[in-house]
Amino acid sequence: MNAHHILVIDDDRQLSAMLAELLKLEDYSVTCAESGEAGLRQMVVGEPDLILLDVTLPGLGGFEVLERIREKRKGKGRRGKERGEKEERINGLAKGADE
Repeated sequence: MNAHHILVIDDDRQLSAMLAELLKLEDYSVTCAESGEAGLRQMVVGEPDLILLDVTLPGLGGFEVLERIREKRKGKGRRGKERGEKEERINGLAKGADE
């Protein structure tokens, strides 16, 4: 069985290292990136199953990184059931997201 791959994008090296260590104990494959730019470069290497993204990154911030990842994925489709944009927005807002 292949390990699920998790990409951690966070400028806090200690936090990233701790998360990576804990996730590896649970048999996940983990890659860490210390900036938004580095995280996007990692996406070129291989698309992770999950991304843990700090939204307060210096330089290219987390929300910008998220936007670029979503743009990249638009052409590829999504795994599982596709949700409508309206439903995603409502869900995000209900969970505390800001426009």
